[in-house]
Amino acid sequence: MNLLKKPVCPRCGYVRVVKSGHVRGHQRWLCRRCGYQFPRTNGPVAGGKRRR
Repeated sequence: MNLLKKPVCPRCGYVRVVKSGHVRGHQRWLCRRCGYQFPRTNGPVAGGKRRR
């Protein structure tokens, strides 16, 4: 089983994405359909509520 599957585009849901560099130490991906660039996330979208 391959645990490192490619992500799908969060904007259009397309599965054909390619690596597109790094941002702050995280892999960045590029959607081939809509051109959206995004980092792979495993949880909620970054920028939510901060714990104090």
